[in-house]
Amino acid sequence: MYDINVKVIKKGKSFFYIFFGMGLLFLIIFGGVFISIINTQKAVDSTTRSIRMIVEEDRDSDGEREYDKIFIYEVDGKEFECNGGSSYSRPTEYVEIIRYDKENPSTCIAGEENQPLWVFAIGLIVPIAFIIMSVVNFAKIDKRVKMVKGLNETGKLVKGIPYRMVPSGTVVNNVPILKPVIDYKLPSGSVIELQGDARFDRKTFDADGLVDLVIDESNPDNYFIDFEINRKDGNRDSDYYKIPEDEQQPKDPYQINYGTYNEF
Repeated sequence: MYDINVKVIKKGKSFFYIFFGMGLLFLIIFGGVFISIINTQKAVDSTTRSIRMIVEEDRDSDGEREYDKIFIYEVDGKEFECNGGSSYSRPTEYVEIIRYDKENPSTCIAGEENQPLWVFAIGLIVPIAFIIMSVVNFAKIDKRVKMVKGLNETGKLVKGIPYRMVPSGTVVNNVPILKPVIDYKLPSGSVIELQGDARFDRKTFDADGLVDLVIDESNPDNYFIDFEINRKDGNRDSDYYKIPEDEQQPKDPYQINYGTYNEF
């Protein structure tokens, strides 16, 4: 049995909790707006014309001037306001068809036609995508943790392997998340590249400047790399990696090749 610490894998799960929370929050917000629009479109059953218009000037996120239209309409001698949307040119026409709810005249829509609901539904795509992405990654992480724990039964411990750090493809706060990579020689003599888990804990080295490996050599896709893995009953001399003469100097883990990556 080995002392395998899967916290570095589980830490990736906490990273995706952020995306799940953001997705859920925006789904609630946009979902509420979407439902409100549907209910408003169903409720309006009467029409009238606006009697005047108020124009409010504002700036968009790019600093460009835009104008918000508010139409004033009258029902049973009482005035109400109806949002007419925004435009980048100053509106001049104040007459507009206003559709309103006879039972609650403050519920209104400016214009004779409903805007297609798919326009508003687009706002739900991004939060749903965030949630789906998070759930998929939760399942992947759980599967990965289970597989790594299974190495206690099938894995071979190899300690003190030279490694290099490479980008994992994820960036947090403009800083690439790295992962350890090693070249490992199988009993067959073939050398394979093994890529470790993304180090969401930002750890890139430890005291000996080497990494440890637990691998199922009958299924080399099943392995785990960490900076410290030990037998629970004490390590053996045979556990230590024999560095070939041409590799006596471990590769500098700080010589990082920053390739392409996705920013979140």
